[in-house]
Amino acid sequence: MRLRQLLRSPLVVLNDLLLLFVTFTPGPTGNKLRSLYYKCTLRSLGSNVTIDVGVQILGPQLISIGNNVHIDKYTLISTGSSLTGNIHFSDNKNFSHPPGAIVIGDNIHVCPFCTLAGFGGLEIQDNTVLSAYTKVYSLSNIPNDHDLKSRRVSLMPYISAPFIAGPVVIKKNSWIGLNCIIMPSVTIGEDAFCVSNSVILKSIPDNWYVSGQPAIFKRHRFTSDFIK
Repeated sequence: MRLRQLLRSPLVVLNDLLLLFVTFTPGPTGNKLRSLYYKCTLRSLGSNVTIDVGVQILGPQLISIGNNVHIDKYTLISTGSSLTGNIHFSDNKNFSHPPGAIVIGDNIHVCPFCTLAGFGGLEIQDNTVLSAYTKVYSLSNIPNDHDLKSRRVSLMPYISAPFIAGPVVIKKNSWIGLNCIIMPSVTIGEDAFCVSNSVILKSIPDNWYVSGQPAIFKRHRFTSDFIK
């Protein structure tokens, strides 16, 4: 039955096969193919952009990528405008884009094996690095019902599970260390640095150097008189 359904949708099958070929073709040839493919499918794509082998992009119509950007190997970027579940929405006044939008600025390196979940909205501003295995979640499950903590809930099925959604903003010239996790509604301030393996649950002011699980202030990243 499923095979018959697939055969009735040849355009879907052809598109899936094309995407498979484009995603996993290595080297300069693959980079060129991906550039051409995503120029047609993303909301916008700047110049001098490398989308490397194994990168998966879901919801491309909501994703904008600027100039001089490298999306490195096997990164997952996903978003969408239709959400299911018992979702609590948390605002982020620093985010000014449509719901579910992912906006990646200029001069950015998203290193290998990162996960960018933009269902709640995500902006990465200019001159920023997300080190390998960074995970950014603008939509995430929570362990309790937001309004009634004593109510017994389950993560499955997802259609009734509790979630929190809130835009994430990573401001200019930030550096996110290896294997960091950034949760919904967080703003990473300009010039901030997050030490490897940090879990960022709350927003970080400009020029802060943070580490820990959860991440806390250690010192200013540059000079101590940077913040007035």
